[in-house]
Amino acid sequence: MNSFYQEFEDNLKNRGLHYGGGRVDHNNQYFYLNIPKNVSNLLDRLFAHSGWDVANLRDINSTQTRCIIVLRDPVERWLTGITQYAMSTLGTFVGNEFVKNYNPVVEKLLFDQVVFDDHTMPQYYFFDCVKYHYNIDYFYHDSTVVQRMANRYNLQLDQEFKGNTTQTNTTKKTMMDFLRSQVNQNKNLLEAIKSKYREDYRLINTVQFQ
Repeated sequence: MNSFYQEFEDNLKNRGLHYGGGRVDHNNQYFYLNIPKNVSNLLDRLFAHSGWDVANLRDINSTQTRCIIVLRDPVERWLTGITQYAMSTLGTFVGNEFVKNYNPVVEKLLFDQVVFDDHTMPQYYFFDCVKYHYNIDYFYHDSTVVQRMANRYNLQLDQEFKGNTTQTNTTKKTMMDFLRSQVNQNKNLLEAIKSKYREDYRLINTVQFQ
């Protein structure tokens, strides 16, 4: 395994997470695969609330279980992911300080690296082997994805599962909006992100969504 990917998987384990983690229904008919920043926290709670059990992809029988995967626009996912990474490592109020102290050095460090942890890791990494062995229900991340998935799998979508937490977190939104403006104004920054996620874009442009 590539050393960076090994470090990534070790980091997941240190946080109590596991590659291939998700939820399975009681009939083992469907398995939801968790991909960070793809409305994963809300969906995990929703599946749990609906009685689905914690499971790992390694323990799922590919001949009888369909895999559920949510894909998201890579740039939008990176904006939320890098903000989450910054808040996790530097503190929850880093947003305003980040904007105030942003400079060319920070920009170069950020956009030369792009991938920092599981929140910014390419989406395909989480299921690269899955697509060769499982039947997959793909969903595209948008404002209706939770409702569509609830309808498709008879999930108990109560009021507590509605809403966007990013919009209510002011400092997080400040950093995201600032980075989005930088990316929109500079095509080189946009390309730096897109080049890291070429495989994700290829998947989004080729798979059939529910």
